[in-house]
Amino acid sequence: MTDPKTINEKAREMGFYSYQDYLTRSPHWHMLRRQYSRVPCYACGEWHAFHLDLHHISYDRLGAEWPSDLVKMCKFCHKFEHELIRAGLATLEDGHEITKEHMQKSANQLGLPLEAA
Repeated sequence: MTDPKTINEKAREMGFYSYQDYLTRSPHWHMLRRQYSRVPCYACGEWHAFHLDLHHISYDRLGAEWPSDLVKMCKFCHKFEHELIRAGLATLEDGHEITKEHMQKSANQLGLPLEAA
């Protein structure tokens, strides 16, 4: 389930106006965000909690997500991943891995340390 209409429909079935409303008002989602608050960005190792997003690898269990459905990413890596997906260079399921590989290659080329998870 990756179609935005399908995701919004699922959120409406759960009593929310939209997927965005689910992210804003769901006690379950807020609990997940707290659980992941001490986890660095999967792709680059960024630690600043206010710059980190919780990214869905799968929407199949929306509203009852498992840890394997989510990955923590900094806003830059999260945006980069979604650009890869929009361009057809990655899928929802493998975008975080491709983003991590890209960040590691970039850091190596620049001679920078990268402490990715």
